[in-house]
Amino acid sequence: MENNKNTFIAIALMLGVWVVFSILFPPTKQEPAEQPEKPAVEQVAPTQESAPVVTPAASPALAVATPAPAPAEEKEIVVQTDLYKAVFTSIGARLKQLELNNFRVEDSEGSPLVSIIDTFNPEKGTFRLNGNNGISLSSEAPYSVSAETSNISLSGDETRKLVFTTTTAEGVVVEKEFTLNASSYAIDLAVRVSNNGTLPVRGGLDLALVQHYDESVES
Repeated sequence: MENNKNTFIAIALMLGVWVVFSILFPPTKQEPAEQPEKPAVEQVAPTQESAPVVTPAASPALAVATPAPAPAEEKEIVVQTDLYKAVFTSIGARLKQLELNNFRVEDSEGSPLVSIIDTFNPEKGTFRLNGNNGISLSSEAPYSVSAETSNISLSGDETRKLVFTTTTAEGVVVEKEFTLNASSYAIDLAVRVSNNGTLPVRGGLDLALVQHYDESVES
Protein backbone atom coordinates (compact mmCIF):
# COMPACT_ATOMS: atom_id res chain seq x y z
CA MET A 1 0.00 0.00 0.00
CA GLU A 2 2.84 2.28 0.86
CA ASN A 3 4.49 1.50 -2.44
CA ASN A 4 1.42 2.60 -4.39
CA LYS A 5 1.37 5.80 -2.43
CA ASN A 6 4.94 6.52 -3.33
CA THR A 7 4.15 5.83 -6.97
CA PHE A 8 1.30 8.32 -7.01
CA ILE A 9 3.51 10.91 -5.32
CA ALA A 10 6.20 10.40 -7.99
CA ILE A 11 3.67 10.75 -10.80
CA ALA A 12 2.28 13.92 -9.21
CA LEU A 13 5.75 15.41 -8.92
CA MET A 14 6.50 14.60 -12.58
CA LEU A 15 3.26 16.25 -13.67
CA GLY A 16 4.06 19.29 -11.56
CA VAL A 17 7.54 19.56 -13.06
CA TRP A 18 6.08 19.26 -16.58
CA VAL A 19 3.46 21.96 -15.91
CA VAL A 20 6.06 24.34 -14.42
CA PHE A 21 8.42 23.66 -17.36
CA SER A 22 5.63 24.29 -19.89
CA ILE A 23 4.81 27.63 -18.23
CA LEU A 24 8.41 28.78 -18.00
CA PHE A 25 9.42 27.54 -21.44
CA PRO A 26 6.39 27.65 -23.72
CA PRO A 27 6.91 25.93 -27.13
CA THR A 28 7.79 28.30 -29.98
CA LYS A 29 5.59 28.32 -33.07
CA GLN A 30 7.50 27.08 -36.09
CA GLU A 31 6.95 29.22 -39.16
CA PRO A 32 6.38 27.23 -42.27
CA ALA A 33 9.57 26.79 -44.25
CA GLU A 34 9.78 28.98 -47.32
CA GLN A 35 9.50 26.92 -50.42
CA PRO A 36 12.08 27.73 -53.07
CA GLU A 37 10.69 29.79 -55.90
CA LYS A 38 10.07 27.81 -59.01
CA PRO A 39 11.80 29.25 -62.04
CA ALA A 40 9.40 31.12 -64.25
CA VAL A 41 8.54 29.12 -67.27
CA GLU A 42 8.49 31.29 -70.40
CA GLN A 43 5.59 30.36 -72.54
CA VAL A 44 6.65 30.24 -76.14
CA ALA A 45 3.95 30.40 -78.73
CA PRO A 46 4.10 27.31 -80.88
CA THR A 47 5.69 28.13 -84.18
CA GLN A 48 3.82 27.12 -87.26
CA GLU A 49 5.94 24.78 -89.26
CA SER A 50 6.26 25.95 -92.84
CA ALA A 51 5.21 23.49 -95.42
CA PRO A 52 8.17 21.81 -97.08
CA VAL A 53 9.06 23.34 -100.41
CA VAL A 54 8.68 20.77 -103.11
CA THR A 55 10.86 21.42 -106.14
CA PRO A 56 9.24 19.97 -109.23
CA ALA A 57 11.37 17.59 -111.14
CA ALA A 58 13.00 19.22 -114.12
CA SER A 59 11.15 18.28 -117.24
CA PRO A 60 13.29 17.07 -120.10
CA ALA A 61 14.30 19.85 -122.45
CA LEU A 62 12.22 19.92 -125.56
CA ALA A 63 14.08 19.95 -128.80
CA VAL A 64 13.67 23.32 -130.46
CA ALA A 65 13.27 23.06 -134.17
CA THR A 66 15.69 25.28 -136.02
CA PRO A 67 13.74 27.39 -138.46
CA ALA A 68 14.75 27.05 -142.06
CA PRO A 69 16.67 30.06 -143.36
CA ALA A 70 14.48 32.58 -145.11
CA PRO A 71 14.93 32.70 -148.88
CA ALA A 72 17.12 35.52 -150.12
CA GLU A 73 15.29 38.59 -151.35
CA GLU A 74 15.52 38.94 -155.11
CA LYS A 75 16.77 42.17 -156.62
CA GLU A 76 16.19 42.94 -160.29
CA ILE A 77 18.36 45.22 -162.44
CA VAL A 78 16.63 46.52 -165.58
CA VAL A 79 18.90 47.77 -168.40
CA GLN A 80 17.20 49.71 -171.22
CA THR A 81 19.09 50.49 -174.45
CA ASP A 82 18.03 51.57 -177.96
CA LEU A 83 18.24 47.94 -179.08
CA TYR A 84 16.91 45.85 -176.20
CA LYS A 85 15.64 45.62 -172.66
CA ALA A 86 17.52 43.25 -170.32
CA VAL A 87 16.46 42.17 -166.83
CA PHE A 88 19.07 40.64 -164.50
CA THR A 89 18.33 38.94 -161.17
CA SER A 90 20.49 38.75 -158.04
CA ILE A 91 19.44 35.10 -157.58
CA GLY A 92 22.24 33.27 -159.35
CA ALA A 93 23.31 36.52 -161.11
CA ARG A 94 21.39 35.46 -164.20
CA LEU A 95 19.65 37.08 -167.15
CA LYS A 96 15.91 36.38 -166.93
CA GLN A 97 14.56 38.62 -169.71
CA LEU A 98 15.88 39.93 -173.02
CA GLU A 99 13.39 41.79 -175.21
CA LEU A 100 14.30 43.23 -178.65
CA ASN A 101 13.00 46.74 -179.26
CA ASN A 102 13.07 46.65 -183.08
CA PHE A 103 11.49 43.24 -183.72
CA ARG A 104 7.91 42.07 -183.26
CA VAL A 105 6.33 38.65 -183.24
CA GLU A 106 4.15 39.60 -186.23
CA ASP A 107 4.41 42.31 -188.85
CA SER A 108 1.76 44.52 -187.29
CA GLU A 109 1.75 47.59 -185.09
CA GLY A 110 0.07 45.96 -182.10
CA SER A 111 2.13 42.77 -182.13
CA PRO A 112 4.27 42.15 -178.99
CA LEU A 113 8.03 42.57 -179.14
CA VAL A 114 10.21 39.53 -179.62
CA SER A 115 11.59 38.13 -176.34
CA ILE A 116 14.61 35.84 -176.62
CA ILE A 117 14.45 35.14 -172.87
CA ASP A 118 11.32 35.79 -170.84
CA THR A 119 10.72 34.12 -167.49
CA PHE A 120 9.50 35.22 -164.07
CA ASN A 121 11.36 32.30 -162.50
CA PRO A 122 15.02 33.21 -161.82
CA GLU A 123 15.93 29.50 -161.86
CA LYS A 124 15.20 29.43 -165.60
CA GLY A 125 17.39 32.41 -166.44
CA THR A 126 20.47 32.07 -168.60
CA PHE A 127 24.17 32.37 -167.65
CA ARG A 128 23.73 29.66 -165.00
CA LEU A 129 26.89 29.03 -162.94
CA ASN A 130 27.40 26.31 -160.34
CA GLY A 131 30.37 24.68 -158.62
CA ASN A 132 31.52 21.06 -158.55
CA ASN A 133 34.20 18.75 -157.11
CA GLY A 134 34.85 20.81 -153.96
CA ILE A 135 33.32 24.23 -154.66
CA SER A 136 29.84 24.44 -153.11
CA LEU A 137 28.37 27.13 -155.36
CA SER A 138 24.65 26.80 -156.06
CA SER A 139 23.25 28.09 -159.34
CA GLU A 140 20.58 29.86 -157.20
CA ALA A 141 23.04 31.46 -154.76
CA PRO A 142 22.23 35.06 -153.77
CA TYR A 143 24.61 37.69 -155.15
CA SER A 144 25.26 41.29 -154.25
CA VAL A 145 25.32 43.73 -157.17
CA SER A 146 27.45 46.81 -157.79
CA ALA A 147 24.63 48.85 -159.37
CA GLU A 148 23.41 51.74 -157.22
CA THR A 149 20.04 51.82 -158.97
CA SER A 150 17.72 49.12 -160.26
CA ASN A 151 17.02 50.95 -163.56
CA ILE A 152 19.82 51.74 -166.01
CA SER A 153 19.44 53.50 -169.37
CA LEU A 154 22.14 53.41 -172.07
CA SER A 155 22.22 55.12 -175.46
CA GLY A 156 24.66 55.84 -178.29
CA ASP A 157 28.03 54.23 -177.55
CA GLU A 158 27.60 54.08 -173.78
CA THR A 159 28.77 50.96 -171.94
CA ARG A 160 28.11 49.74 -168.43
CA LYS A 161 29.52 46.98 -166.24
CA LEU A 162 27.40 45.03 -163.76
CA VAL A 163 29.37 43.06 -161.17
CA PHE A 164 27.60 40.37 -159.11
CA THR A 165 29.52 38.88 -156.14
CA THR A 166 28.95 35.93 -153.82
CA THR A 167 31.06 33.87 -151.38
CA THR A 168 30.86 30.10 -150.87
CA ALA A 169 31.08 28.24 -147.55
CA GLU A 170 34.77 27.50 -148.26
CA GLY A 171 35.58 31.20 -148.60
CA VAL A 172 35.73 31.18 -152.40
CA VAL A 173 34.68 34.55 -153.84
CA VAL A 174 32.93 34.37 -157.21
CA GLU A 175 32.35 37.44 -159.40
CA LYS A 176 30.23 37.55 -162.55
CA GLU A 177 30.90 40.72 -164.54
CA PHE A 178 28.53 41.64 -167.37
CA THR A 179 29.53 44.32 -169.90
CA LEU A 180 26.66 45.92 -171.81
CA ASN A 181 27.01 48.14 -174.89
CA ALA A 182 24.14 50.34 -176.04
CA SER A 183 25.14 49.97 -179.71
CA SER A 184 25.40 46.14 -179.72
CA TYR A 185 23.29 43.12 -178.90
CA ALA A 186 26.30 41.35 -177.48
CA ILE A 187 26.56 40.92 -173.69
CA ASP A 188 30.04 40.02 -172.48
CA LEU A 189 30.50 37.89 -169.36
CA ALA A 190 33.70 37.45 -167.34
CA VAL A 191 33.91 35.10 -164.33
CA ARG A 192 36.58 35.68 -161.68
CA VAL A 193 37.31 33.32 -158.78
CA SER A 194 39.52 33.95 -155.73
CA ASN A 195 40.10 32.01 -152.52
CA ASN A 196 39.79 34.16 -149.39
CA GLY A 197 39.72 31.14 -147.06
CA THR A 198 42.57 29.73 -144.98
CA LEU A 199 42.70 26.33 -146.73
CA PRO A 200 43.41 25.43 -150.34
CA VAL A 201 40.32 24.58 -152.40
CA ARG A 202 40.06 22.31 -155.40
CA GLY A 203 37.10 22.18 -157.73
CA GLY A 204 35.53 23.60 -160.85
CA LEU A 205 32.70 25.74 -162.21
CA ASP A 206 30.07 24.92 -164.84
CA LEU A 207 28.61 27.72 -166.98
CA ALA A 208 25.47 27.10 -169.05
CA LEU A 209 23.75 29.46 -171.49
CA VAL A 210 20.58 27.36 -171.71
CA GLN A 211 18.79 24.81 -169.55
CA HIS A 212 17.02 21.60 -170.39
CA TYR A 213 13.38 22.14 -171.22
CA ASP A 214 11.05 21.12 -168.39
CA GLU A 215 7.28 21.19 -168.94
CA SER A 216 6.62 21.02 -165.17
CA VAL A 217 8.25 24.42 -164.61
CA GLU A 218 6.10 27.36 -165.62
CA SER A 219 7.77 30.31 -167.25
